[in-house]
Amino acid sequence: MHIFREDTPLGRILGAAGDIIITNLLFVLLCVPVITIGAAVSGLEYFHLKRRRGSDESAPGLLLEGFRMNFKQSTIGWLLLCLLFYLITVDLSAFGQDGAMENQALYIVSLVIAACLLFFACYYFSVVCAFKGSLKTLAADSIMMAGRHPLSTLAMAALPALGAWVTLRSADLLLALIPVWIACGFSLIAWADSYILIRIFRPYLPASPSEDTRS
Repeated sequence: MHIFREDTPLGRILGAAGDIIITNLLFVLLCVPVITIGAAVSGLEYFHLKRRRGSDESAPGLLLEGFRMNFKQSTIGWLLLCLLFYLITVDLSAFGQDGAMENQALYIVSLVIAACLLFFACYYFSVVCAFKGSLKTLAADSIMMAGRHPLSTLAMAALPALGAWVTLRSADLLLALIPVWIACGFSLIAWADSYILIRIFRPYLPASPSEDTRS
């Protein structure tokens, strides 16, 4: 049974899979109040970025640490994004086909703004958990990174967009995939994102994980 030991390839794979499931379940639980979703996302990103930097601390401990440390800025950012997405949704409904103020040009502008908000959101909650700074500074850094790395930004935006599209294609798929999202879906996306984000963040992070700006 030595193949299941933590220092074997299979043991490491099983350990990583267990961490993804544990953090996903905890993430879902933290999202229940809705207002805490932003902080929960930062906690999940914090865990995966720390793992990518070599931390071997417990998965629940890291997620909860990221949740607590970044609660204020993540929650403010989450509420502002919700408001902005709501306003854009209203515009899309009004300017779209058969809308109260149907206007193709304004509809396209609204779609572009919605895409920009999604690109911003791909970075903001990770930037919050990786760096110190004011809300304004962290938001500016998120915009800067999204603009400097367009292909990476598109890849990160495509993951949740594709997952949502597949899940919502039909009622049968929705019922079949809800358990997958609850068990591991959100953490898997954050895990994939962490490979992209750590490459983007590396020039701005200290060489030693013990000296991280958010430790």
